[in-house]
Amino acid sequence: MFDYDVCVVGGGPSGVICAYSIAKAGYKCIILDKKPRELIGDKNCGDALDGTHTDLLKEKLGIELPSLKKGEARDLIKTVTIAAGRLENNLSAQTPGHLVNRLIYGQRLLKDAEKLGAEIRPNSTVRGLIIEDNQIVGVEYFSKEGQKHQIKAKITVDASGITGVVRKHIPVKLKQ
Repeated sequence: MFDYDVCVVGGGPSGVICAYSIAKAGYKCIILDKKPRELIGDKNCGDALDGTHTDLLKEKLGIELPSLKKGEARDLIKTVTIAAGRLENNLSAQTPGHLVNRLIYGQRLLKDAEKLGAEIRPNSTVRGLIIEDNQIVGVEYFSKEGQKHQIKAKITVDASGITGVVRKHIPVKLKQ
């Protein structure tokens, strides 16, 4: 018996947009994130969003563009420059987009996903997988109070970023 159709681990933009699209399609999903609710979406990098992607999210999913008026975007940009090491070692691309406030924009995306039916479970630190018959069928996590919980889902999505919370727990036999 499954608790959810999809369990998304990580409440950053990719996890929330994943949950948004799943909930919009009518499936039961949950987002687990280790941060408190009011800090989900806050991150100190990745604040420049290529307009191609935000336009695509609006066209395909109905996700509104980051708003300057609401403080979700700090500025519109025309060029993105990536510098490595010394500042003269850089690469620029002419691409319109938005310079976003990660927390404000992330919180709006979270609320939009929740309005569509995605459940949000903050303060949830995923620490293991539930494996049955050589299939991942859920995750084990700890609440803020330190209590261990389990969620079973038909699909588990690892949107935890570089930490790879789910990926690092996949047994070698399932990776082959």
